[in-house]
Amino acid sequence: MVAIFDKTSFDFEDFDEEIVLIHMQSGVYYTLKGSGPAILRLFQDGCATEDVSDYLAKSADGEWLRDVEVYIEQLLTEGILVQAEELSSSQPDLTSLSVQETPVLEKFDDVSDLIKLDPIHDVSDLGWPHKK
Repeated sequence: MVAIFDKTSFDFEDFDEEIVLIHMQSGVYYTLKGSGPAILRLFQDGCATEDVSDYLAKSADGEWLRDVEVYIEQLLTEGILVQAEELSSSQPDLTSLSVQETPVLEKFDDVSDLIKLDPIHDVSDLGWPHKK
């Protein structure tokens, strides 16, 4: 299956070792840590989940491979990754998965009501209602 990061539903900030995502409709936010940010970056333009599994099967220990597969399934379940029709023309660099840290997805819904109440939390310099 080819999956892609759902950029239309999520706003995000990439801090290299951590990515913070906010689902714009629900107000739920997520943090991605460990190898989680590197894995999500693979799916920015689309990536076949089988390619990730095949690559890791050759270069990673079995436990970490299972952790990554569970993590990708979590991203799909949360709607962070969605099924794509086809791969982009550029292939993702799977060597970015060289660090075998457990990928971590943390979900926070404790301030979702506040985030939903703030209609201008993601605007451009043009102001409301222009999204960044």
